[in-house]
Order: sequence, then C-alpha cells, then structure tokens
Amino acid sequence: MELEIYHKTNYTYEQPVHLEPHYLNFKPLTRKYIELLDFDLQIDPTPANIFELIDAEGNTYHQVWADDKATRKLDIEAKIVVRTTSFNPFDFLLDPEIKPSDGKYYYSPRRKEFLESFLSHREYPSIKQYVDKVRVQSEETMVSFLALLIQSVYNGWEHVKRENEHPLDARQCFKEKKGSCKDLSWMVIVMLRGIGLATRFVSGYAYNPQLDFGHELHAWVEVLLPGSGWIGLDPSAGLFTNDHYVPVATSFDPSLTMPVDGTFLGNASSSLEASVDITVIKK
Repeated sequence: MELEIYHKTNYTYEQPVHLEPHYLNFKPLTRKYIELLDFDLQIDPTPANIFELIDAEGNTYHQVWADDKATRKLDIEAKIVVRTTSFNPFDFLLDPEIKPSDGKYYYSPRRKEFLESFLSHREYPSIKQYVDKVRVQSEETMVSFLALLIQSVYNGWEHVKRENEHPLDARQCFKEKKGSCKDLSWMVIVMLRGIGLATRFVSGYAYNPQLDFGHELHAWVEVLLPGSGWIGLDPSAGLFTNDHYVPVATSFDPSLTMPVDGTFLGNASSSLEASVDITVIKK
C-alpha cells in the first residue's frame, strides 16, 4: 500500500517575534515494513539552516535555525510518501529471558539499567487490580494478555477528540472511562509498566478507517518483548499495529514526541492550526 501524507502546521503570532531554534519530528522512523518514497519539508519563513539529526532515542528529527528577522508566522508543511508491506503482527517468538514473579515481569540485569526510563511510573492500586484481572482471564500468556488488555480498553473506554499537547493523568483517564488516543496510550503505558513491562509512547500517522476521528495524526504504544523487540499496540482500535501505522517519534516521555518543539523571543500570544491528510495512492 502506498500512502501520501500532508501534515500542515501554522503558527500565528499577535506581534512580530524572533524565532528560537525549533526541532521538528516529521520524518518516519525506519521499520522493516516501511519504504520512504518521498519526504519534503517546506518552512516559511525560510530557515537560515536546517539539519537532519538523530536523538538519544533513535528518532530522526530536523533542527531549524531562523535568521534575525522578526516574523508574525511560522508555517511548516511536510509531504511524506511511503510504501508499506503487509505483515503478520503476531509473527514473533518470545525469548524466555523475561519471566513473571510476584505479579510482575523482570528483565535481565544487563537490560534493566537501560530500561529504567521505560519502566518509571506511579503506582495506582485500582489500575493494577484491573490489569491483574485481565492477566488471569488471559491465562497469563503474553500475547493473549496484551491482546485482551487493549481489546478491553477499546471496548470499555470511549475514544474522544481532545486537542491538548499532553495526555491526561492515567488515573483520571481510568476513572472517567474516556480519552483521546494520547490519553488511552499513556494509560496503557502505566498499566504495563505497573507489571514490569518496558513501554514507550509512539507518535505518528495511521490510516485506520475503524476510527471516526484522530486516526491521521495518531498515538499508540510499543512494549519491549525480549526476543521480539518493540511490539506496537493501539488501544484506540484494540489491535496490534500493522502496515497502516507510520511511526515518526518514540519516547519514554510523550512530551518528547511532539511534531514541533521550539520557542520565540517576544511577549506576543500565539495560535496554532494543524491538519493531516492521508491519501491511499495504491492499495
């Protein structure tokens, strides 16, 4: 399948401002099922310099430097064309390294230090009880547990549209039984970290007609299963991610996956308009 993605971001400033360096997450990550056919960034005002770099978590991003001129706008347009290949999301074998003990999973000492950021979480007894119940129902086999958990979130929580940069607190999302793709993903991350599974937040694009909204610019979860690597889970759709998902940035912290990160010098207020359009070029 070939997808053409247009992502437009427009900032408007009440008064002229001077732009500080900005950091852009638009370029898709390397995945075995994704071939990047075209990628183009158009930025207005034209930047003085733009550099493609890789951050500490392996994400490709662009560092943009503005000139000294003041501006009342920042327009960013990304054009992305990818070819994706269908694959079986369950086609993996688990390494016996990770084993449950006392209600939690534990990684080997050689991995644990690196994974600390992906395991950090706050303890919520009500959430832990919910996850333990799902584990019992799934007979505690890893794949069936993960499938049942995201299905239970999909069926039990209302998927809503919420325009906010940061996800809700996991406890609030759990209690209210509703949330955006960001909110549901963060809640599932807390659920899985609570039983010792390393997880990270994923921001990217998804072509998923099953969702009424929020499936173009999307958020989901990846869990680290030894022997299998990072496995994608989408609680907003109740499924393991497939070739319809195009990841752009991953992190232990959702705030580090924003498409645009930057500041400006000046006292002006700003407004943001953003849109994503995905077209299927070839099935």
